[in-house]
Amino acid sequence: MWCISRRLLCGAAGAATTTASSASGSFNFSFSKRLKELESDTECALSGKEYAILREKLQHYRGLQNRYAVKQDDIERAKRAARYSGLEFTPKPARKTTVQGICQQPEENKK
Repeated sequence: MWCISRRLLCGAAGAATTTASSASGSFNFSFSKRLKELESDTECALSGKEYAILREKLQHYRGLQNRYAVKQDDIERAKRAARYSGLEFTPKPARKTTVQGICQQPEENKK
């Protein structure tokens, strides 16, 4: 189950216990509990200094993103959805009235 990358999981012992307990049927996995276990393990990359810096930067960037996020209205959402799906979102063209469609000649040319 957890054999994606042994290096990522910091050892096979945790993977063996999760697969064995899931086979019994009474398994309740907690991601936050597993993350705390990995962060407390000194051999794991998640307990390193680089990972702590990465988490701090991520929190900082999330704060910036939330602070400067632009609120979208329905039209902006529709335009973005149309652009992602390959459609063109254009406004309706102005209707031509019958008076505009008729060419009127100057009175001097009619004689």
